[in-house]
Amino acid sequence: MALTLRHHYYLYVKNALKILILVFLFSCSKRVASVDFEYVYIYTSLEDKALLENVISEVLFNDIYYTPEAESRYQPIWKTHQDFLNKPNHSKLMFISLSEPLDTTIDVISNHLSQTISSKKNIFLIEDYFNNEQELIFLNYKDINALNNDLLYHRDWILSIFDYNEKSNMEKVAYRAGTDDNLSSKINEIFNVKMRVPIDYQIIKYDTLSNYIWLGRGFPYRWIFLFEDLEDYYINPGLAWSRLEDKFNDILDVEIFDYGAGFKNDPIKLKGVYGTKLTSENATGGPFFSNIITSDGTDKVLVASGFVNFPGKSKVFHIKELEYILSNIKYKGGYQNE
Repeated sequence: MALTLRHHYYLYVKNALKILILVFLFSCSKRVASVDFEYVYIYTSLEDKALLENVISEVLFNDIYYTPEAESRYQPIWKTHQDFLNKPNHSKLMFISLSEPLDTTIDVISNHLSQTISSKKNIFLIEDYFNNEQELIFLNYKDINALNNDLLYHRDWILSIFDYNEKSNMEKVAYRAGTDDNLSSKINEIFNVKMRVPIDYQIIKYDTLSNYIWLGRGFPYRWIFLFEDLEDYYINPGLAWSRLEDKFNDILDVEIFDYGAGFKNDPIKLKGVYGTKLTSENATGGPFFSNIITSDGTDKVLVASGFVNFPGKSKVFHIKELEYILSNIKYKGGYQNE
């Protein structure tokens, strides 16, 4: 027993010195972290990973896009402690340590991270740890049961950290080629709204009588569809979906399928899958969402919808890009030409 404890202590000290030297060297220079719009990189031991995988997927990263295949809003990528010591440059990181089962290397890094910010908390955030614009969420618990109980409580906070990081970086990506000021001004004239339209979108169809505009861009195909409507059509999910079916059927010539409606948030959000009709010559389809944006003092809403078509490929980034563009609409309400 004495030899086992001595050997264990030797490994602990050896790993501690090695890790602290590496961490010191890594802290000497920083660059801007690479942006990951789909992935969160999780660093832990192989023993802990076996216990953590289901909990992390089912409790933390259980938000799904139906495209129509189910795609996670955030996909965990599991890494080892050695990957962590190689100074990852990803924008969203998690480091998870469980005291039981024991793992000397992970425990050493865990103790160092705790001492870095003098924290005795089980969960905390370190910003710009290896590189700038990088979020590292640290979780250190006795066992899987303790982590699971606390994760339920902190889930919204963790996701808000990742969402904020993502939105900050999406500004650079969504408008990397610039803004089409002329098209933005035209939309403002039509709907009395403020909206920044990326320069690579073009008008597919515009109808002054029905008061709608349909924008699109090239492969991977993305559509933006805007129309103004009476608020009475959107007071509950049943009415809202019925109204969308009528509008999309008449104008876009597609069928839609309901995958969820959020009526507690502002704006109201509907999520679904669209597809061309059986009689269509060019079959297509994919995910879509519609934001129902209200305005004080009017009886009207602006319906802002985003559509993605990218057969056989992940559509998560493109949905998030459209969500970002449409989430920044400032709707004043009322028809501009009344």
